[in-house]
Amino acid sequence: MKKAVFLLFSILFLASCSSDDDSPSGNTPPDPNKLAMVIFQPGLASENHWFFNNDGLLTDVKKPDGTLLKHFEYDENDNVVLAQFFGMNPNSFTFVYDANNHITSVNGKPLTFDTATGKYTEDYENPVVGAEYDFFDRYEYNVDANGRLVSEFAYYLSSDGNYDSDGAHSNFDSNGNAVSLWSHGGESGTGFTYDDHPNPLGPATAHITRALAVTQFGDYYGKFMSGLIASSHNAVSQHYAPEDPESHTFTYIYNANGLPQSSNVQSYYLGDLESDTAYAQYYYQGEILP
Repeated sequence: MKKAVFLLFSILFLASCSSDDDSPSGNTPPDPNKLAMVIFQPGLASENHWFFNNDGLLTDVKKPDGTLLKHFEYDENDNVVLAQFFGMNPNSFTFVYDANNHITSVNGKPLTFDTATGKYTEDYENPVVGAEYDFFDRYEYNVDANGRLVSEFAYYLSSDGNYDSDGAHSNFDSNGNAVSLWSHGGESGTGFTYDDHPNPLGPATAHITRALAVTQFGDYYGKFMSGLIASSHNAVSQHYAPEDPESHTFTYIYNANGLPQSSNVQSYYLGDLESDTAYAQYYYQGEILP
C-alpha cells in the first residue's frame, strides 16, 4: 500500500508556474544554484518532468510526451495567482493577495488572516435548517511565519453542540525541514530525516506550498508539503508509522556547488532491501537540458 502511495506522491507533486520566459535570457546570466529542470523517476511509467522559470520557480510539470500535469502562475511578488491540476482529478485555484502578500480569496471565496495568531479563516453561510441537521461553519488554517501549514480544522454546528474535524498537520524543525506530516488525527503519517546539503526544490516550490496551504483540506501531499520537496535540505529517509513495514532511504550525488545532481531511492520491507532505483536527475540554469 505504501509503495502505491509513494509512487502516487511522486506524480501528485508535479507542479508548474508561468512566467514570461522559462529560461534565463537577455542581460540576466544563468544562476547555477537555481533549477532549470528535474526529471523524477526516469525510465519508469511514473516519470515526470518539472520545469522552472528565470527565478528558479516551478513552472510546469509534464509527462515525457509533453502532456501537462500541473501549471502555476505568479504575480510580480512571486505569489502564486493560479494553480491548475490536470489528469484524473482536475482542479484549479485562483488566489488574490493583499499589500502584505496575505491571501484574501481563493476562487472568489474570501479568507481573513489574523496576523496575531497566523490563522486564515474561511467562513461559510450557515443555512437555517432543522435541528436534526449538522451544518458546516468554517475552515481554519494555521500557518507559520513562512506561510507553511501547521494545522487545519473544519468546524461544524449541530443540535448536539459544536464540533470540529482536523485535517493536515506538519512539524518543521528549526532548519526548515518537515520532520513529520500527518492527517486526520494521526491516521496517516510520514516522517523524514535529512542531510546537510541545500535542497533546491525548497525555494523553487515555497510559494506554491504557501498558496496551497489554504486548499485541499487534509491532503498534505496535494499541498506540496512533503519533506522531499518543501524542506531546506535533502531527505535521506522516509518512514511511516512504527508498525508499518515499509520505508525508504535516498542517496545523492552532489555537484561542485553542493547541490544534488542525481538521487536514488532504496525501498525496504521489514528492513530488507527490495529495490534501488533512480529517483531524480537535477539540471541547473546554464546546463544543457535533455
